[in-house]
Amino acid sequence: MTSRRSTAVEEITGRIMRLEYRPGQRLVERDLAADLGLSRVPVREALHRLEVDGLVISVPRQGTIVSTWSRTDITDLFEIRAALEPMAAEFAAHRRTDVQLRRLEETTRLKPESGVVEQTEYNAEFHRRLVEAANSPQLRDAMRPMYARMRWLFHLTRERGPLHQGTEHVRIAAAIRDGDADRARRLTAQHVLDGLRPTLAALADWGEERADPVAATKSRRR
Repeated sequence: MTSRRSTAVEEITGRIMRLEYRPGQRLVERDLAADLGLSRVPVREALHRLEVDGLVISVPRQGTIVSTWSRTDITDLFEIRAALEPMAAEFAAHRRTDVQLRRLEETTRLKPESGVVEQTEYNAEFHRRLVEAANSPQLRDAMRPMYARMRWLFHLTRERGPLHQGTEHVRIAAAIRDGDADRARRLTAQHVLDGLRPTLAALADWGEERADPVAATKSRRR
C-alpha cells in the first residue's frame, strides 16, 4: 500500500470510527481529496480498500456512501463472533505466548481518566489480540474480514456501551493466563452474546433501514 493511499485509508477510517461520517452518508471523492490534501487517485484507491473492509458501498460511475446496518447484519455478526471468538479463547489458553498474553492484558489496563473513545479502541483491540493469541492462521484469516466492522460497531454503540466490558476482559485474560480453556471459552461466549441486545437497542440511534446506494449517489458529482 502506498503511503498516500495508506494515509487516506487511515484518515477516512478514523472519521467513520469517530462518527464524523455517519451510516448512509455520501462520500464525495473530490471533497475527500481536498480535505485530506491529496489527489483523487489515492482517495479512490482508499475507498476501494474500505469497500473490501465493509465500511463503504460504491456504485460504479456514481459514487460512494458509508455502509449502513440492519438488525440482520448485527445479529449475523454477533452470531459469527459467538462461534469463533470462544474458540480463539480456548486455543489461546493452550497456545498463547508470554508476549501475546502481555499484549492482551495491556488492553485491559485503562486509566481512570480514559474517555469513551479510548475505551472503545481498547475494547476493539482486545478482541483482535485475543484472536492473535490463538495462534491459528485459519481462525485469524476467518476473523480478519470482520475486524473493521466490529471496531466500527463498537464506536456506533459506544455511548451505550457497558463499562463493565473491561472487567469481563480482565476475567477472560485471567482464564487464558491460567490455561483454563473451558473457562476462557465460556466467559468469551457470554461476553459476546451479552453485547447483542444493547447493540440492537442502540440501532435506533442511527437508523435501521438500509440506505439505497443508487439513490444516495445519484448526483454525478464525485
